Amino acid sequence: YLEWSLGKAYSQHVANMRTNMAQDTVENWDLVKTWLLQYKDTPTQRWKNLCELSRMMLQHGESSDQMCRRILQDAERLGLDRFSAAELFVAGVLRCRPDSWNQKVNDAMEKCIDMGENSLVDIIHRLSSLGLNSDRTAKRKVMDTTFATSSPSTSNSNSNSYGNSNSNSNSNRNSNNHRNSNSSNNPSSNNGNNNGPRLCRKNCGAIYFDGHNKVCPYKNVTVWTNQDNKRARAATKHQQQQHHQQHHPSNNGEQRQAIRSNIEGSPSLQQSRYAPNNLLTNTDEVTTLTEQISLDDYDFDKIMCKYNRASHKEHVKLNDSSLASDDDILVPITIEDHQILALVDGGANFSSLDQTFCTNKKISFVTYDQPHPISLADSDATGFIYGRTAPLTIHYRSKTYRAQFDVMHLSFGRNMCIGTDFMKVLCIAYTGLATSWTSPNRTEEESPFKDIVTPNQDPYGSPTFQTNLQAYIKPSIDANALIPSDSFCTHPDAMIRLDTPPDAAGYRAQYKIADTLVPIVKETVHKWLDQGIIVKVPSTVDNRWNSPLTLAPKKDSSGKYTAKRPCLDPRHINKFLKEDQFPLPKISDIFLKLKDAVIYTTLDLTNAFHRFEIYPPHQHKTTFTSVDGLQYMFRGCPFGLKPISSKFQRVMTSLFSQAPFHSYVATFVDDIVIYSDSPDKHAEHVRSVIAELTRVNLMLNPNKCHFAQQTIYLLGFCIEANGKSRLDDRKVTNVQEWPEPTTGKQIQQFLGLVNYFRAYIPYFADLTAPLDTLRSHEGKLGHRWTSSH
Repeated sequence: YLEWSLGKAYSQHVANMRTNMAQDTVENWDLVKTWLLQYKDTPTQRWKNLCELSRMMLQHGESSDQMCRRILQDAERLGLDRFSAAELFVAGVLRCRPDSWNQKVNDAMEKCIDMGENSLVDIIHRLSSLGLNSDRTAKRKVMDTTFATSSPSTSNSNSNSYGNSNSNSNSNRNSNNHRNSNSSNNPSSNNGNNNGPRLCRKNCGAIYFDGHNKVCPYKNVTVWTNQDNKRARAATKHQQQQHHQQHHPSNNGEQRQAIRSNIEGSPSLQQSRYAPNNLLTNTDEVTTLTEQISLDDYDFDKIMCKYNRASHKEHVKLNDSSLASDDDILVPITIEDHQILALVDGGANFSSLDQTFCTNKKISFVTYDQPHPISLADSDATGFIYGRTAPLTIHYRSKTYRAQFDVMHLSFGRNMCIGTDFMKVLCIAYTGLATSWTSPNRTEEESPFKDIVTPNQDPYGSPTFQTNLQAYIKPSIDANALIPSDSFCTHPDAMIRLDTPPDAAGYRAQYKIADTLVPIVKETVHKWLDQGIIVKVPSTVDNRWNSPLTLAPKKDSSGKYTAKRPCLDPRHINKFLKEDQFPLPKISDIFLKLKDAVIYTTLDLTNAFHRFEIYPPHQHKTTFTSVDGLQYMFRGCPFGLKPISSKFQRVMTSLFSQAPFHSYVATFVDDIVIYSDSPDKHAEHVRSVIAELTRVNLMLNPNKCHFAQQTIYLLGFCIEANGKSRLDDRKVTNVQEWPEPTTGKQIQQFLGLVNYFRAYIPYFADLTAPLDTLRSHEGKLGHRWTSSH
């Protein structure tokens, strides 16, 4: 199926490799896998190369000869001659696309490349069918409309996104058409002019270059300390007071006005985005510098996480590590193979990564020409979003996700903040939320498990109702108890015939039984003799038949295996018997009958199969040898004989499929459930069913019957009012404890068990498909059992 699962490009590559393969080379999966891993000319890679070509530009400090050599090398490396002019034109236009378009645009362009649609008409036709909208979101409140997002330029760390370019993309970072008019007069900065070199923003006098921050003599000095003393004192005073603005609101307006009047004539201070937020006269005076200066040097520009303001009312520093609360919710998460603890912040409506974390871990992100201001929980504080990552691979709770995140500065060393948008994706939810106003009078907390009931132990109605019902049906139960234990069912269809060919015979010697289990066998054989279920084999019958006894696990009332039960192993007899094709009812049809029921009773029959007599001339075929060496044969039908289930269902159907029983009785072999839509009718329904069973000599086991219940166990499920069903926990436990299959027969047994859950497991057929392929395998599975199973 390899060619069917591969795309056009990969299929052509595999075909070419096969053609060029040496004659003595054997094709196997390892060889084909090597071909696929070495193949790089995929539509995805070609679209990446096309994006990279469209983003090529003159790099800072590069001569014309260097530029030409680099362009020729990159053009050859990226396969320029393989692209049409229309593809290059469209790639250039799409380099400024919104982030929300990326997935669909990338898929569409890869499809065009794969299908050979390289004309402008074909490409435009495919792109126009995408129906993409403008990337305008309202998830965060923008503080000033002058922060208009211009075309993002790829940061140097962006090595994984589409269009990986080696260019620094610095040529667009200095454009700011709406900067303060005084900026052109700044003698120490040339940032207002795109044609000249840029100078260091810290006024050291040197031309800025990548890595200059590490050698700058002013690298530990904040931006505004080079201004005159008057402006510096105003800035320092404001920085000290901004943490206390919420406690002194009456003075805030006067303080801000005084500071603004003091710094009005400072072009470099107005241009610096790293000054305190309230020092800026207008938000359009923030510079476009994003990557050139390390933001770690400016603590006041970091976002403040939520904290307990009641314990920090005075002299709070925004970057003080003491603000990190012990009550913060941190979850382990893996981002691009980096394991971190992420803060879960229900007060944020977007998720973000720390800028320093992205830079240190080489996580690619696209920086904005102008940072996006956002409002924080504190109305007087402002944060900034500096860029957005490419789609990243996230691992959380054994699941994998792909998502993009805003890049900003997070305080207290946080690497990631998960907001409500990503909480929904990761299924992180709140618990213990109130839905109404409750009285404070409650002194004792109610148990959260008080409404959890156990099936068959959930009586309907009051104790008085239960007492009255038991009293009403007691005469019927007493009459049923008078049935002789050595009698058999009197229904004409209850006779079991074991018709075999005239010359057929089957003798199987008794297995070795463990000494600890011998007393159980003796006790059971003695009980069968007392109840008339078996008799000793007379010497005059055909002795060519003998079946061994085996001990099968026996469940208690809670569904757990606690004992062993002797039974006959008649497999060598069954191969001679004819099939009885009487249909068993569908479980779903039985549940449908219960849709209006509110009260249930389940009846258990004593030795149900033993109540069906074996045709006397055929009884010798059930001969077995007990542990005392004596031979016995069954008068009543033993477990395991092929026709017994269909025979029993035939009798049950003939008894209860007619009026009036068909409206309140359902049977599945020896499981009998009585259901009623009102408690007033239920007592009469139960009495009439017990009377009908007594009429045909079918005995009840009152200790295992459950009368007038709201919830019952039935056919491997839990049934509640109105026929609502859920999985029986005991069955689920059996599946979880099931040993790993080693043969095809064991797989059949396991699939037979889990088939009970088919209606409750989405895509059940797809999940069990690998097992279905092995169910007919004979013998040990061996190497065929793999991790996919």
